[in-house]
Amino acid sequence: MEFIVVTHHTDIHSCSNGLKDMEILSLPEPLMIYTGCKDKQQFAKGIVHIAFAYDHTDQLAEQNYCSVNGSFLFRHPDTFRTAIMSMCSEKILLQTGDIYCINKIHNVAWQHDDEICLFLGVLQAKVRLRIVKWLEVSRNDCKYYAFPCAHLTLNDSKKNQLKFLKCEFGINVVYKENEGSLTHRSHLLPTTLICTDEIIHGGLYSIIYMKPRPTYVLTSSAHEDVFGVDPIIEGQHHNFEKWISQYHTAHELERIKCCIIPRMRDIETGESFSSVIEFITPNGLCLFDVCIRSVGRSCLVVTFAEHQLV
Repeated sequence: MEFIVVTHHTDIHSCSNGLKDMEILSLPEPLMIYTGCKDKQQFAKGIVHIAFAYDHTDQLAEQNYCSVNGSFLFRHPDTFRTAIMSMCSEKILLQTGDIYCINKIHNVAWQHDDEICLFLGVLQAKVRLRIVKWLEVSRNDCKYYAFPCAHLTLNDSKKNQLKFLKCEFGINVVYKENEGSLTHRSHLLPTTLICTDEIIHGGLYSIIYMKPRPTYVLTSSAHEDVFGVDPIIEGQHHNFEKWISQYHTAHELERIKCCIIPRMRDIETGESFSSVIEFITPNGLCLFDVCIRSVGRSCLVVTFAEHQLV
């Protein structure tokens, strides 16, 4: 298996890391299919880090040509599947200063990274629901979203994977609070990792992770008052079908299994659908308008509103 990707660069130093001004001229369709990318732009967004066997800039400047082995970390912008791709890169320097690279990818090693996929998917859902503190900041000419360390627990495994994504940890950031300001030690995630478009809700919501099967990972505290069930706090995972059996009749539960869950599995990132669903509540059987949105990385955000009869 070999894929040839041709890239263009306008500066010899940016060519070393391959990200600052990289333009993909040629990307084979089999590679796009293999990585699940719809076009060159999406593939380019997935390249988060490139490394070469040695610093080849001097050799390239002197000889106008070099061949160097390297690898790059690819993480799909939507599904967040991760692969380390090994390559041999032939670089040609023209008199104009432009560099053309013929990158021969000879190995693709997919990583088992469900943990970080779940972490970032849930974090993005919480940001869009506006239920976590965050702030956009600039540092070293890069833009980040900052999250107070106290609100974002990271174990060593997550940190090691996030380092590949150019995240920074334990940085002092000033947040506005109560008409004043307060400094928090914070973790910084590049803005390219998180979509912040707000999802409007009335305080009744849930977050579901779909891999490998539908799982409830978070529900609003309002679930207790509205549906009479204990809310799911972060860190708890519950089987979706078993959990919802608490507040649906057997007939409605069967309808959800047949009609709703298949649509949840098929929904694409950015898509949503709505359905009127019957719930068992402390006040009896009630209808709710339920909107299910895919926010990417196998995470769904569900919002609930009482159904208004016309």
